[in-house]
Amino acid sequence: MSSIYDKLKQDLITLTQKDTQLKVFGAESHKYRFNPTLSESYILQFEEAHEIHLPDDYRMFLKEVANGGAGPHYGMYRLEDYYQSRFYDGSDANYIGKDFLKTPFPYTKSNPLKPLDPSYRDEIAENLTDEEYAKEFSKNFSGAITLAHQGCGYYDMLIVSGEERGTVWMDATASDQGIRYAFNSFAEWYFYWLKSSIVACRK
Repeated sequence: MSSIYDKLKQDLITLTQKDTQLKVFGAESHKYRFNPTLSESYILQFEEAHEIHLPDDYRMFLKEVANGGAGPHYGMYRLEDYYQSRFYDGSDANYIGKDFLKTPFPYTKSNPLKPLDPSYRDEIAENLTDEEYAKEFSKNFSGAITLAHQGCGYYDMLIVSGEERGTVWMDATASDQGIRYAFNSFAEWYFYWLKSSIVACRK
C-alpha cells in the first residue's frame, strides 16, 4: 500500500542526484544517508515506556523511511535520542525525568515562550547547581521530541503531548529568542526541507 512517503523517497533520490557536491546546508553532515527503520514492536515498546502515542506521520516515517539520518539542517536525530541537551554535547536524558515526554508541552501558538531578557537565565540559575539548572530549564521542552539541530544551539522539536501535539516548534532559547511554532506537522516540516532543497539545487 502506498503512503505519503513514497513520493518522499523519490524526491530524495532526485535531490541526491542533483546535490552530488553536498552543497545543500547540512548535507555534508548526513550525506543523504538514512538510519535503519524501526519495527512496530520497537515503537510500541517506546510508546508504552513513555506513556505516549507518537504522531501518526512521524510514526510512519520511522517504520517506512528511517530512524533519523538525512533531513533538515544537519539531519534528523534517532528516536532514542529524543532529548538533546542544551547544556552538554549530545543526547543526555539522565536529568529530564521519566515523565518528560508524557508531560504536556507548556506552550501554545497563542502563548509561546517569547523572547526574554538574558537575565532570566541568571534568575533561574540562582542558588542552583549546574545539574539542577539543566533540569529546571529542560521543563521548557517537556512533551517534545528533538528532531534536528539547526546549528548555533537552535533546535526543531516535534510535540508529542499537550494541546500542540503533532506540530513542530523551533527552540531559539540559545539566543534568548524564545520557543515558537514552525510547522503544522512532521510531514510538512520534512517535505518543506525536501522541496526547498531541490529548488535550491536548480539555481
